[in-house]
Amino acid sequence: MADKKTDGRQECHKLIQELECMQGATVDIRVLGGWLFNGTLFDVRPGLATLANVTVISGGGFTLCAFDVDTVVINIKAITSVGKPV
Repeated sequence: MADKKTDGRQECHKLIQELECMQGATVDIRVLGGWLFNGTLFDVRPGLATLANVTVISGGGFTLCAFDVDTVVINIKAITSVGKPV
């Protein structure tokens, strides 16, 4: 069981490093449930990523709704993928 915890910590550490390198860039972050957040990544803290000028698209692979918000704080443990928009 300790190996899974160690692997999870290492993956989280890698994700935080990747997010820190992307600060200031426009990114797409998908979280559990399929929700997609597109915005400017401006803060990364242990456990949290903060985006500004965000477009939120509902999950499930279907665009059931999309809306804009000023800022979003995302729990890093909920992130399933991160990338730069095409």
